[in-house]
Amino acid sequence: MKLQEVFFKGSEVIEALGVIESVVGGNIVVRDTTGNLVYGNADPGSDSRPEQYTITCEGTKLGSVEGGAHAQATATFLSFVCSREVEKNRLLDEILDLYRQINLLYNLADKLATSLEVEVVAEIALEEASRLIHASGGLLLLAVGGDFRAAAGFGDPFQDQPVLDAKDGIIGAMISSTDAEIVNDVGSDSHSLGEEVAFQSMLYAPLKGNKGAIGGLILVSEERTTYTAADLNLLTTLAVQAAPAIEHAQMHERLIKETQAREARLQRQIDSLRIELDLALQKETVDEITESEYFQKLREQADDLRGIFRSE
Repeated sequence: MKLQEVFFKGSEVIEALGVIESVVGGNIVVRDTTGNLVYGNADPGSDSRPEQYTITCEGTKLGSVEGGAHAQATATFLSFVCSREVEKNRLLDEILDLYRQINLLYNLADKLATSLEVEVVAEIALEEASRLIHASGGLLLLAVGGDFRAAAGFGDPFQDQPVLDAKDGIIGAMISSTDAEIVNDVGSDSHSLGEEVAFQSMLYAPLKGNKGAIGGLILVSEERTTYTAADLNLLTTLAVQAAPAIEHAQMHERLIKETQAREARLQRQIDSLRIELDLALQKETVDEITESEYFQKLREQADDLRGIFRSE
């Protein structure tokens, strides 16, 4: 924060300083850290520099107040005002983060409600994550046997990584964990194999299903980026929403495959039954023919002819 921001945001501070001046009957001079005049009228004809009292905010010097005994109290007052301004800005940032999360939840819930394919759900989750958090690439990984396969991804860093071993590298260490994590310097991480040169910073949030972790959501930056706790909180919130949607989509796909398998078995049974019915109908037709009176006469005539041929 700069000292000028406190004075320019409203007239309350200036009015308060005017009241102090009228009460103490003295002139208040406020300067920033570079010596520029922020408030008051300095006496250009004075050879001596009045005593200065520092204005601080959370340990950082913002400026000073010049004057007599009242200047020290004024510096304390302005330090308090600056601290309150920082606190207010911090609170506004928290409110903004909460709004972003609520907006994320609404948007994501609407999109996921109509998605019944795992890949579509994964793409939606990554799209929302990259829209809210700066990233050069991202992956949504799902556990398949002993490996983690990419259900969706974007960016150059992950073009050739459809399958990842859960035991290798910094990504392997992350997806083997159940904790969300920030790594702002990938190269210095103890799990780095030196192969993750395509990105410098990363965020990770686990996808937790009903029976444990089912995968992970990863965002990376090719340039060194200082990801914050707010960024991680957003990614975690997104992962919490995406995980049940993915499980629902996986269940839907399993049901479809089971239904298709049952239909295939039923079709094979129908085909087999049809063959049996055809054979039965053929036998029944043959039996009807051979047992008919006409067929019996033909057989007798044939027997008579065979007897004649033999006698000759």
